[in-house]
Amino acid sequence: DTTSYLAASSSVSITVTRATPALTWLPPASIVYGTALSVAELNATASVPGTLVYTPAAGTLLSAGAAQSLSVTFTPADAANYTNATKAVQINVAQATPTLTWPSPATIVYGTALSATQLNATANVPGAFTYAPAAGTLLLTGANQPLSVTFMPTDTTNYQAAMTTVLISVLPAPLMIDAVVSKDQVTAQSTISSPPLSTAAANELLLALIATDYGSGANTTVTGVSGGGLTWTLVGRANGQAGTSEIWRAFAATPTTGIIATASLSQSTVAMLTVMSVANVDPSGVNGAGAIGATAASSKPIGAPSATLVTTRNNAWVIGVGNDYDRAAARTVGTGQTLVHQYLASVGDTYWVQRTLTPTAVAGTSVTVSDTAPTNDRYNLFLVEIRPPQ
Repeated sequence: DTTSYLAASSSVSITVTRATPALTWLPPASIVYGTALSVAELNATASVPGTLVYTPAAGTLLSAGAAQSLSVTFTPADAANYTNATKAVQINVAQATPTLTWPSPATIVYGTALSATQLNATANVPGAFTYAPAAGTLLLTGANQPLSVTFMPTDTTNYQAAMTTVLISVLPAPLMIDAVVSKDQVTAQSTISSPPLSTAAANELLLALIATDYGSGANTTVTGVSGGGLTWTLVGRANGQAGTSEIWRAFAATPTTGIIATASLSQSTVAMLTVMSVANVDPSGVNGAGAIGATAASSKPIGAPSATLVTTRNNAWVIGVGNDYDRAAARTVGTGQTLVHQYLASVGDTYWVQRTLTPTAVAGTSVTVSDTAPTNDRYNLFLVEIRPPQ
């Protein structure tokens, strides 16, 4: 009713509060120490335009440890209508594993103690190495012997301990002739004794190599060997012709001094006795039995002395003893062999010991010990294979 009332107006005020932007941030739950924060981790988004500032910034390395704090501050472009906003997240930083490098040798020879040359691991961070076994240790022979190293980093906050293992083959020490003594017995006797012999190492094989004349009415044999407080055992003999050629063995577990070996003969004859000690042999079996491999005996009425055996182990040595009843004539040994001792007896016999120059590398090899001269005499020849450890 505009006739009776005047127009009227009224006003009110309202406060409009700035909005808080919505922030979304899904960083990884964990990283490994050494991985710098990157855009991939600092990937927050806001519901309105603005600027994101991260603490710590991209490129920062966080120390290892659980619940490391990351935060983002958002400044909106429309500061009149939106407030700043912050959001914090937690991230686990795992310890890094050091990288170990170990250029260990593939093989060593038994008797060579481990040294800094073999124990030479390196790491990509500072720290200390502990080796098992330690330097100075002698490893047993065999393939794939384990050597391990444990690395303790200086920075134990950010790096964990690390370990690596390498495998090494320990080759047996090569067979080595330690000592050789010989006795040439000019007059016929029922025993023959060697000069004194000493061994330098433990677990040496001793061989008594005996060659004799025929004697009277029957062929000669060795009835026993004694000396050094050791037990002597017959390895074998060749006596199909006049005289005998025999090898006996004993085993010295510890170094010995002044061993005199005495061979007892079945009758009084002229004879030769050579005693040889061999180191780095197979110590297994009773009384050095493991060091004895194949044997061979040859007795012929005429011809160049020769006998052959087949080796049973890698790097074995072949040694022989022989007698020639017909003549006192120097031997001319075959290729790859050498005379250890020779006795041209006044009774018209030859007694000798010979061997291959070097061990035979591969088991299953036929090895012949022979002479190229003389060629027209009767002979006995007995061979033995001496074996290193397996």
